[in-house]
Amino acid sequence: MIRFNFAPYKSENLQDIVNERLHAAGITNVFADDAIRLAAMRVSNLSGDARRMLEICRSVPHRFHQEQRKSRSNTNFILRRAVEVAMAAGTVRVTTAQMNKVISAMQMTPTKAYLWGCSFQERVMLASLFYCIRSSSVLAVPWAEVRAHGL
Repeated sequence: MIRFNFAPYKSENLQDIVNERLHAAGITNVFADDAIRLAAMRVSNLSGDARRMLEICRSVPHRFHQEQRKSRSNTNFILRRAVEVAMAAGTVRVTTAQMNKVISAMQMTPTKAYLWGCSFQERVMLASLFYCIRSSSVLAVPWAEVRAHGL
């Protein structure tokens, strides 16, 4: 079996792919151009994977609907329903703020969430531990060595 390695897509390529897919589906007015540009820039900086870009664009309207459904008051029900109808008709555009919120939520893993909750000293000690493990290629590292690199 022959394996083909593809170069990662650039931001402009990802924008073209999404715009072509939207145009082929007959959806023209759902995403603001800046929102697509933001997503393309973030994805191209991370991986350049077109599948990831399409996944983000697919999940934005879904998450937007979830946010609208979370509010439970009757006055918001009318607004929620109006937004759902307008989104289905393609008259509401996904903004950069909504796109950024979805990208951030999709990039947050449990490990990343745990590390964000650590104090500065804990992060320094974890970084020291990773450095000692990588430099010695052994999982059992003496605590004194970890402390020496962490100070």
